[in-house]
Amino acid sequence: MFVYIPFVSFILDKLEYPVVRAAGIPYITENESNVGTCYFITVNPASKNLKETLKYISSLCKYLSSYNPYVILKNRALYPDTQVMDDIYEIYSNGDIQFTYPNELFIDTFEKFLAGEIELDSFIKEADRRLDTYLKE
Repeated sequence: MFVYIPFVSFILDKLEYPVVRAAGIPYITENESNVGTCYFITVNPASKNLKETLKYISSLCKYLSSYNPYVILKNRALYPDTQVMDDIYEIYSNGDIQFTYPNELFIDTFEKFLAGEIELDSFIKEADRRLDTYLKE
C-alpha cells in the first residue's frame, strides 16, 4: 500500500506499530533531498504587545523542543525506538527547506480536475490567474 500523508498527526499515531514503515516521496529531479515543512512566526517590532508576543514565542519554542514527537531535534535518542521512527528520521536527515507557493493557489481546482469536474485547460487558466494575483499582492 502506498500512501502520501502530509500531516504529521497521522504519522504520530503509528509510531509504536511494529509493522509500519515510512519512505520518502520518489525524486523527480536531480535534487535528491526531501522537502521539509517549516513554519515561521513574524513579529511587528512596533507592536503594542511586543514584550508579551516575544514571551509567548519563547514559551512556544520551549514547548516544541520538549515535545519530542514533532521530530524537530537532531538527537535520534529522543524518539521512539521503532522501525517507522528510524525511517522518518532517515527521511528528515536528508531534508531541505524549500520555499514554495501556498497550496491554496491551486489545490481546490486541482482536486476538481482530478475528479473530472473541469478540464486541464480550465485548471491551468485558474491556477495561472491565482498565481498572478498572489504575486501582485
